[in-house]
Amino acid sequence: MQLVCCSCQAVTGCLQRAKRAGPDLRFPAGHPPRSPKQSSAAWSPSWKAKVQELSLRGMTLRSLLAFYQEDLQANLDFQYAPKDHKTRDVVRRVIIPITSAEECSYAVSCHNRDGPRRAHVMVTHNWGNCFKDLLAAVVSDALQECSFQVATKLLEEDVALLYEMLKESCRLDDTYWICAFAVNRHMCICRSNPYDRDPLTNVLHPVCTCHSLNISDADGQSVASETMSSNLLISDSDINKFVHMVYHLASTGGCRQVTAVELSFDLFNRAWCVAEIAEAKRLQMRQSLQLASKRP
Repeated sequence: MQLVCCSCQAVTGCLQRAKRAGPDLRFPAGHPPRSPKQSSAAWSPSWKAKVQELSLRGMTLRSLLAFYQEDLQANLDFQYAPKDHKTRDVVRRVIIPITSAEECSYAVSCHNRDGPRRAHVMVTHNWGNCFKDLLAAVVSDALQECSFQVATKLLEEDVALLYEMLKESCRLDDTYWICAFAVNRHMCICRSNPYDRDPLTNVLHPVCTCHSLNISDADGQSVASETMSSNLLISDSDINKFVHMVYHLASTGGCRQVTAVELSFDLFNRAWCVAEIAEAKRLQMRQSLQLASKRP
């Protein structure tokens, strides 16, 4: 079999580097992570419980590849096009529908093959990048590659080989936190869609038919609307606790950050992505970039 854009030496190099180098989750000696600015409300018992819960919504590479091979093809009303569909399209047309009955994040749903686990790697990415490239960046990180060009080709042409590479290098149990899978979309965006359109048809993605109540996120502080149950509090939201969750991960066993940079570099125009990178730096986490190509 011939690999496109990948020599046998490159594949062998991936395996050797991955076997030699496991993820370094430690902080430099004498430099523990700095605590985020806190308020008494932010660290109330319910807030802290949600932070701890979110930190346990990591997914193994085995589960991520299973999603790509099986769940991504399961929706008969959605024909996934690897070169065209973005992460937001996959969230709208696959992740939200498949978790609608449980009204939960994909990571804690029955569809996550290995179940939710404590995350060892935080992934920063742009929702406007190709979903295939996001997954390729995660796989390449596990194989200790600095670009995801090879992994992208293998996701298109030979996922089985990619699986074997990860298996041989003992990386299938590596656990990544990816917001698309970890955040419960049935508490924030599933019931409305004012602008996300399919890139092939230009039709707005349908909204969810579940019975959940979405929490809005005004000015970065999630609030329940007047029509919502009084039991749905700010502390219930998944989307306003990034700083605290990263601090929790960094201070309870370690965590590192990988940034998946798409070919357009649009990620660096996204305030939230830049904020994630800056916060990880402030917490003295180990950081790395995954680029689309090694070429300058």
